[in-house]
Amino acid sequence: MSAARRRQDGFVLLYALAVAAALSAVTVFVLEQAEAARQRLSLAGTAAQAERYLDGAEALARSLLAADARAGGPDHGGEPWARAEYDVPVDRGSVALRLSDLQGRFNLNALAGAEPEPARAALERLAPSIGLSPGAVAALADFLAEGGPERPAPWLRADVPMRPPGGPIAVLEQLRDLPGLRAAELAALMDHAAALPGGTPLNVNAASAELLAAMLPGLPVAAAESLVRARRTEPFASVEEFRTRLVAAAGAARAADLDLSGLSVGSRWFLLEAT
Repeated sequence: MSAARRRQDGFVLLYALAVAAALSAVTVFVLEQAEAARQRLSLAGTAAQAERYLDGAEALARSLLAADARAGGPDHGGEPWARAEYDVPVDRGSVALRLSDLQGRFNLNALAGAEPEPARAALERLAPSIGLSPGAVAALADFLAEGGPERPAPWLRADVPMRPPGGPIAVLEQLRDLPGLRAAELAALMDHAAALPGGTPLNVNAASAELLAAMLPGLPVAAAESLVRARRTEPFASVEEFRTRLVAAAGAARAADLDLSGLSVGSRWFLLEAT
């Protein structure tokens, strides 16, 4: 065989090997793409399934609250909706849900009203017991004030400059980048505050002793704690009953001057936590 023929055969062999390698690479790429598409399809199905399970949790919560509404009476921690902590097995895990009474929390949107001073004073009294600094209280009041912050400089110096419009918020997550509010303080607000329509009353069957004392200036914390202990076995049936038992706990002189107009014994706003 001539040298030229050997070189030609070698070239053909190298060409064939190159083509085979290219085809192999294409095959691997196609298989990888097919596997990625299969995984995307599987994840999409899982997400859709999880969404349906969470929809089911919401439907269950609605049915619990609807049954409670039909039964009537005050809302308190001893009712079925409050005691229920469902953990329902499903085919790929479980769905857990828990309901909380939001009207037993401090309503931050009270700071956005036309007369926010009483709400701010109440938050200042509550702040030490839930881990809020005076600076955080000032920042919240400034952010929620009608017309927006009086001191917008921190917002204008942000990476994305803005000027908050002020007024009520829809969810507490809107406070996540609030200058002057630390992450730990936001976490405390998530446990003790809510963003409800202005004028929403505080449910005395759900509020903590610290919040009752903060909302009713002049009510000693010890008297509020006594009321909270008593309601565990005998919830308040009306605001008037709360007043009567308040007199027994705090004394007639102290109870006479307390403004109970922003209180109730029932709730319309609840938090559903489902996982």
